[in-house]
Amino acid sequence: YEYHGGILGGLLFNIGETLAGCQLFDNMRGVDLLTSLPFVDPDKIGATGASGGGNQTMYLAAFDERIKAAVPVSSVGSFQSYIGRANCVCECIPGGLQICEQSAMLALTAPRALLICNAFRDCNPTFFPAEAARSVTEAEKVYRAYGVPENIQLRSFNTPHGYFSGSQEAMLGFFDFHLKHIGSGMPAELPEYTVCEEETMRTFANGSRPENIIPIDRFIRERAAELKKNCSGNAEGLKQILKVPEKKIVCATQTYSAGDWEKYTIEDEAGRYLPFIFKRQSSARCRIIASPEGKKTISDEIILEAIDSGDSVLIFDHYGCGECGLQSGLAAIVTKQHDLSRALLWMGQTLMGEWCSDYLLAMEFIRTQLPDAEIILSGIYEGGAAALYASILSPENIAGTNLICSPYTWVPELNDEMLQKKYSMAICIPDILVWGDLDHAAKIAPGEVNWLNY
Repeated sequence: YEYHGGILGGLLFNIGETLAGCQLFDNMRGVDLLTSLPFVDPDKIGATGASGGGNQTMYLAAFDERIKAAVPVSSVGSFQSYIGRANCVCECIPGGLQICEQSAMLALTAPRALLICNAFRDCNPTFFPAEAARSVTEAEKVYRAYGVPENIQLRSFNTPHGYFSGSQEAMLGFFDFHLKHIGSGMPAELPEYTVCEEETMRTFANGSRPENIIPIDRFIRERAAELKKNCSGNAEGLKQILKVPEKKIVCATQTYSAGDWEKYTIEDEAGRYLPFIFKRQSSARCRIIASPEGKKTISDEIILEAIDSGDSVLIFDHYGCGECGLQSGLAAIVTKQHDLSRALLWMGQTLMGEWCSDYLLAMEFIRTQLPDAEIILSGIYEGGAAALYASILSPENIAGTNLICSPYTWVPELNDEMLQKKYSMAICIPDILVWGDLDHAAKIAPGEVNWLNY
């Protein structure tokens, strides 16, 4: 069993796949099976599901015309409403908002029957009835063009997130009308039923899944191994993969000093601010250090070692981290920037690319303050990769890169629970393994590259 909504599913991005695409493929194979059975009428197949299952229902109906009626439940809102709100990886399409809105996905089902059910007390504002209404209103224009505006409907229920009796009754009545041609399409009375034990619903007994049925982690590893045979990415390709924004420092304002530390606020061309703390020392080198969990979490050992070296030291917080955190008071800024990462992916950006840009700004600052200094970049956890990538994109005077407690590869052999605790979704980078893994990045990076553990 694999949790689909977190980093494990997100690592599919790294090999050029999406969890939504894999689920769609599997669901279409399910329709293949149904149409092969002698007792199934292939013209009367419906699809329904709630939450992530509703998401799958929407895509299946959009892309497979064998679905004659579909009822997604507690899953329709708008793609725009995903920005800044929670959504699972199965609901994340990198660059999705550059392609279309959710209304267009719904409209792809036209003229076939589509009923959207939402809940007034949903825990996620993305799926509030008002958001769904925005998408349905636009999709309805396509249904009207087909002359069947009645074939798309939106119903809302006074329930929390889930597939409760009201939605079930609405689904049954809708399917009766559109698939069996009985009734009026209004909700049908639920028959008596019992919920099956989980064990009885399994296709294979626990622990007996056939070898040729590949789980996500194995699929990623096998595909990554094939990609690594031919990887040859360069700096320009890396910039495109990471979606690193073109930004320069607009102004660097020294706010105050605390002992030997100078404190600056850096503003870039996008109007974003970064806090820098800077200690000038006698060495001809400068160390730049950052951590995805904020500079206050950087261990004394790392900082004291940098100071004792005699090198100048610059410490800053990444976008979405520490003083730059978008939300405070929540665990690890909403489970280690997961929501921020997914929001950026929807808009065609990556969190790793933003962090890489932060390092580039820090390097620009040092090159103005200490023009002749050699630079050592240090990044902690997955931020080490951002430091490594930044050195490739701006190699001038780079003496080396230290990846501290950082991953060695984008194909970690960890289960999802371990991944969630260890890293943020910044490690989910669309097509990065097509470009090359971290060992390839280390080969083409300037200076000495070290993986360090403290």
